[in-house]
Amino acid sequence: MSQERAPFGLPFPTAKLPKKILIVEDHVDARHMLTLALRKLGFEVHGTASSAAALKAVQEKKPDVVLLDIGLADGPNGLLVCEKIKAENAPISPYVVITSGHKSKEVIQEAQRLGANAYLVKPFRLSRLLEIVAAADVTSKDFIVEWQ
Repeated sequence: MSQERAPFGLPFPTAKLPKKILIVEDHVDARHMLTLALRKLGFEVHGTASSAAALKAVQEKKPDVVLLDIGLADGPNGLLVCEKIKAENAPISPYVVITSGHKSKEVIQEAQRLGANAYLVKPFRLSRLLEIVAAADVTSKDFIVEWQ
């Protein structure tokens, strides 16, 4: 029997990962590239650029994981969107990974306080994102912070 190969040198195949991912990113090129890469790996990916559309998509698409940029062009920032996602979808809310260029301790602590499960500083490697998604467990109290 052939063994399924893991992409990007990961110790696991992507078949074991959550399947539905929502990307909330107002930079079109970044959202498009991440969408293409994740779809190529077999994920069902939906993308949006605004906080209002993100909240609607979480209700309609029921993603397993939300990749959420902090610096959204409209309305509330990604941290407040995270807080709303967690409050409106309790007790089983999606696993939220904040993606941002901000490395300040205060912003990272605020993300954790508002319910984010992980904080990934841009630019990041796709392989590291997949490792975080593979570890996605909304019941865990662990908070993952990663930057290069």
